[in-house]
Amino acid sequence: MNAHLVAIIGGGISGLSTAYELSRLASREKIPLRITLLEAQDRFGGVIRTFDQERFTAEAAADAFYGGGPWGSEAVEFCGSLGLSEELIEASASFRRFYIFKNKKPVPFPQYGRSF
Repeated sequence: MNAHLVAIIGGGISGLSTAYELSRLASREKIPLRITLLEAQDRFGGVIRTFDQERFTAEAAADAFYGGGPWGSEAVEFCGSLGLSEELIEASASFRRFYIFKNKKPVPFPQYGRSF
């Protein structure tokens, strides 16, 4: 049987996650699959990267995600499937604030609920 061909555009976290999940599903369902991941930059990872600046090492990327709501548990499960469960640290309640930009100003969310 010929393999199904899939092209994923972008080697950032979304593209890498998609490739990972597709390969898992194809393996589980025994579907032959060939994935090609296309990235314009000279490295994968998108904005996620580690860099050295003079005498220190820094990380560049989002350092947190919201683990609640309809998709939060899926993000937590995904981290578990990557073997990262022990690396997750729950944020203090004082840091659990979310904002949206409205008229170029940050507004606490979900103050506006669905009306924004």
